[in-house]
Amino acid sequence: MNTFGVDFLEHLKATKRHIPIIVTKCINEIDERGLNTQGLYRISSAKSKMEKLCQLFEAGSERVDLSDLPPHLISSCLKLYFRQLPEPLLTFSLYQEFLSFAKEATRYLPCDLSAATNDKEMKARELLKRLRELIYRLPEQNQLTLARLMYHLHR
Repeated sequence: MNTFGVDFLEHLKATKRHIPIIVTKCINEIDERGLNTQGLYRISSAKSKMEKLCQLFEAGSERVDLSDLPPHLISSCLKLYFRQLPEPLLTFSLYQEFLSFAKEATRYLPCDLSAATNDKEMKARELLKRLRELIYRLPEQNQLTLARLMYHLHR
């Protein structure tokens, strides 16, 4: 089965996985050797090298060995995977709600809840609750993949 540009949920169903193997492999390798790489997700890799890596994943994701590849190439491949999904990880149906949340959250988050005023603290807690509810409305596989991605990006 193809990896890039295919329906997220159909791909997971066909591969009998909860998180795409490309996401798992790329994140694991970056976590192991690339977290201290400067500009990890900002600096892109050479297009020819990216195409070769993408072809390897298309030929068989399970067999791809990332251990000798530069972290920038791996992160570029991961970004391309998410960019080429026909439907975003946060889904079209919830897009406007996530966008609205983000606009509102920029006024209140991040907020040091220990030093916040009551009004600001209450608004920040309300926003976090709203975000949690939005995420729970995503399909389970989207939630799991998003959680894995957010944990990785936080590190």
